[in-house]
Amino acid sequence: MKKTRISWLTPDYFIDCDLNVIHQLALSGEYEIHWTVIFLKQNSRFSVADLKYLEGIENLHIHYTYYKYRVRNPRNLALFYKLLKGMNREKADIMYIDHPAIPYFAIAAVLLLDKAKTIFTAHQGSVHSGFSFKSIFKASYKFAYSRFKYVQLFSEAQSKLFKALYPQTQVYTINLALKSFGDTDKRLVKDEVVFFNFGTVKPGKNIDLLIEAACNIYEAGVRGFRIVIAGSCPDWDFYQQKIRYPEIFTCDIRFIKNDEISDMFARYHYLVLPYKVVTQSGPLKIAFNYNTPVIASRIGSFADEMKDGVSGYLFEPENVKDLERVMTNAINTHAENYGRLMEAQRKYVNDNYSLDVIVEKYKNMFKSVNI
Repeated sequence: MKKTRISWLTPDYFIDCDLNVIHQLALSGEYEIHWTVIFLKQNSRFSVADLKYLEGIENLHIHYTYYKYRVRNPRNLALFYKLLKGMNREKADIMYIDHPAIPYFAIAAVLLLDKAKTIFTAHQGSVHSGFSFKSIFKASYKFAYSRFKYVQLFSEAQSKLFKALYPQTQVYTINLALKSFGDTDKRLVKDEVVFFNFGTVKPGKNIDLLIEAACNIYEAGVRGFRIVIAGSCPDWDFYQQKIRYPEIFTCDIRFIKNDEISDMFARYHYLVLPYKVVTQSGPLKIAFNYNTPVIASRIGSFADEMKDGVSGYLFEPENVKDLERVMTNAINTHAENYGRLMEAQRKYVNDNYSLDVIVEKYKNMFKSVNI
């Protein structure tokens, strides 16, 4: 049987979206994949060493390159032109582009890629309030996405937004695959309930709501819990001054390495995502992978992909009182409910987000494009 030849492009910050899917597709023997990976100039989340275990797989060929400048620098147009010309030379049946339609990349993609066999991903259905330079990105997104026949999104909420803007486009919706950062021998903390958040701390993630809720319930007499905030933050003083009871907080404000992530999810009880805006969440899929219940705002893909009381708990967005209610209930019912919640989440994830389920959806998408 002839293998479907796929030329696949992924920048560093989306590697964890594609990694496990590519691995399984290559092992299936149905595809020959040429994967181009672009690492950031500085502070890449991944490195060549992280992908070494994939080298030698018969149907997978990996090509590495690096941004020479910051991602939005116009001088990257030369890099994009070279990369996409190289991908064209591979004469693939399908071009899979998991790269945002940022300025300069959008220009190169429109000029060089065959629209009839290219699947362009969109991680946002529209340019939302969290974007800087909104007008520029709106123009760039429209320039690219209005010209491609096939676009894949990663949540129903974002697909709905996208379809309203580009009704003529064939849209595929496949949820992000689970994200693993390796095994761990750590075990859950026993003497207190730990709520945690990790990653870059920035305004849209609304971490100050978590801080306020934690301080309020502690002030009201709730005990037996701790808050862990781990990640880099350019303006930590803003958050630090909101911590009224430092004795219940552990704050590790720095860049968190990949090999530290699995330990957090194994040790702590609830990942808290009090976001103001979300497209699709990588941390949610890490939590699903490590069977860690989630507390999240009832918005966007959280509302789509979480089942309240099964995969965790939802609360009304930007409502500190409702977050207090959920956290207090989680603490007070921990002994009798937490094990049952983990088991319910495990079954929900196996039924909806197992790698086999996700990979089969990719296969169906590729078949419909490559007719």
